[in-house]
Amino acid sequence: MREKLYSIDELLTIEQLAAKLGVAISTVRKWRYKRRIPFTRLGHRLYVAVGVVEKLLAENVIPALPASSPPNLNRPAGQGGDPTEGATR
Repeated sequence: MREKLYSIDELLTIEQLAAKLGVAISTVRKWRYKRRIPFTRLGHRLYVAVGVVEKLLAENVIPALPASSPPNLNRPAGQGGDPTEGATR
């Protein structure tokens, strides 16, 4: 017997997923087309499992920086944070 992957209550349509994430439906369709999100096809309908979306969100968390070292947003990455660095006197 096959293992149950998820129930019908745990499936979202492309439109529902877009609304939950606050993105355009076309964005979710692009993700699907580029295979950035796994989906299930039943006939002509496409569904995304809630658990899969939660896992993808958890895997893509970008942690906050410590409060003691704020990023220097005025310089490209790798060029240091001291504005006097490299200055001639």
